[in-house]
Amino acid sequence: MEQTAPAFQLYASDTIADKHYRLMSLEERGLLLSLLCECWVNRSVPADPDELGKWLGFQGGVVKAALSSRVVSFFSPCNGELINPKLERYRKELEERREKMSKGGIRGAKAKWRKVSEGDSHPTNLPNGVAMGSRVEARGKEKSRSESSERVTIADPFVAEYEAAESCTAEAYVKARG
Repeated sequence: MEQTAPAFQLYASDTIADKHYRLMSLEERGLLLSLLCECWVNRSVPADPDELGKWLGFQGGVVKAALSSRVVSFFSPCNGELINPKLERYRKELEERREKMSKGGIRGAKAKWRKVSEGDSHPTNLPNGVAMGSRVEARGKEKSRSESSERVTIADPFVAEYEAAESCTAEAYVKARG
């Protein structure tokens, strides 16, 4: 099954400023938002008001009354269904972004392992000398920091406060804050 983002963006200011939305009744606005949610999850909804009513769990007459030209103006008909072109463009944009991130992650992993295989397995250091990552690699053998003979001591008050808060003891937290 295709994985999709759990949510879509709806800019309240743009929606409220849209003349079609502004002229809608409360029922039309509710139907519009319901249809947008349905289209996000299911990509489309039935164009036939009676079928749409069944789909939404309402009587066809109630849906027919609210399915005005203002509501329909947000959708495009496609093979007996209604789709929302803006949502489909947004969905495509998210899929393309996810694909680019995936490819970038793969390239990054390959580059890292190429460096490791070439013998450059030193951890990257931050400017203050704290090693990044949770493992220190030593000639192909990984050791956790607690197993490593090289202990990193951190005199940063922010880190001390964070670690104290992480331990969930009020005394440690107060002590770290000074």
